[in-house]
Amino acid sequence: MWELAHKQGVAPDVARAAFFFSRFQQFMRPSTELIDQLVAAWDDYAIGVARAEGLTARGELMYRTSHYRSAREDFEKACEQYNRSGNKQQLANALRRLGDIHRVQSEYPQAIEKLTRAHDVYSEIGDRQGVANCLRSLGDIHRMQGEYPPAIEKLSRAHDVYSEIGSREGVANCLRSLGDIHGMQGEYPQAIEKLARAHGVSSEIGDRQGVAKCLVSLGNIHRRQDEYPQAKEKLTRAHDVSSEIGDRQGVANCLLSLGEIHRMQGEYPQAIEKLTRAHDVYSEIGDRQGMANCLQSLGEIHRVQDEYPQAIEKLTRAHDVYSDIGDRQGVANCLWSLGDIHRLQGNLGDIHRLQGEYPQAIEKLTRAHDVSSEIGDRHGVANCLWSLGDIHRMQGEYSQAIEKFTRAHDVSSEIGDRIGADEEGREGSATASDSSNDTLEGA
Repeated sequence: MWELAHKQGVAPDVARAAFFFSRFQQFMRPSTELIDQLVAAWDDYAIGVARAEGLTARGELMYRTSHYRSAREDFEKACEQYNRSGNKQQLANALRRLGDIHRVQSEYPQAIEKLTRAHDVYSEIGDRQGVANCLRSLGDIHRMQGEYPPAIEKLSRAHDVYSEIGSREGVANCLRSLGDIHGMQGEYPQAIEKLARAHGVSSEIGDRQGVAKCLVSLGNIHRRQDEYPQAKEKLTRAHDVSSEIGDRQGVANCLLSLGEIHRMQGEYPQAIEKLTRAHDVYSEIGDRQGMANCLQSLGEIHRVQDEYPQAIEKLTRAHDVYSDIGDRQGVANCLWSLGDIHRLQGNLGDIHRLQGEYPQAIEKLTRAHDVSSEIGDRHGVANCLWSLGDIHRMQGEYSQAIEKFTRAHDVSSEIGDRIGADEEGREGSATASDSSNDTLEGA
């Protein structure tokens, strides 16, 4: 262990070596103890580099362990110093990381602004890897908002640049994001192919965070295809790796997905326990999307247990956050669930007395159908058609019901999904945990 307790007796060479060691801690067991000592008395240690680089190193460690508020403070201070010194390379690096912090906290306008500025600086100085990093981050923002064509365009461009310059980590990250897009659209063979390639590259280069994220994505594909043992195995492995490297968001993502598996299997106490733990971690690190995902899943548990007031409360809160951060997939999922509550309440008693629920159900389900169609979520489209068909059936409108059921069957058959939205929720659609595997690495 480095001994820097008495700074007056520390030679500059020792302090400099300690600084460079601290920059590699992000790849092992991250700890800020050493870099905190250095930054607190930077001038006394005479390390020979600007204090902004110490702030950047500590900010990176904070970012990798999901301490986003502290990371943001360090990178903002570093940006100010790089601006004054005219160091464009380091300025662009700090701007990009600030953009990533905004992105993982679902602050997309601020993220886009910072990433675009970083992209422009990288372009100006001819840093192709920096340009590719920004394109990848911007592509992931489109992906998280369900804007798949622009996401694929930016991620593909970034992938091509990474391939040309030999950045294997960058290639793996793009493959993983592209695989996630295939998975969210129900294109499982393509998703598995890209995720397997990404996992292989991450394993070869020793990127443990990348390995964990691929395992989460593959686990979610197993989950969505009801292959629960395989899903649990991959998600548990990912959870263990994330815990070892101090990736709190990664841990929360795994808890969310494992909670979803318990929910889908009707194991509600275990589901609530894991989802509540995940929600608490997301709250601590300021991940609004993760919090909304947990609220959505907890709302689903209330819904399938006919606890409609609690379900509506949680689903409405999740819907509002999704709307605020621009997550169209999340909005569609919540609309479907809220619409289905109206449908189920219309089915529970005297149809003539309760038929007032059907207009609300139709309105929400139609909106969910339209959003699902726009973002390419074919599972969501099929589930909405199924629920709309059931409303027609309950109202004796059999020709319209048959038309909706037939279309739902056709879509489900095309994507290899069992038909319909059963009473356990949107099992086939891109559910909450599919959108959480989203902390960016440092490629």
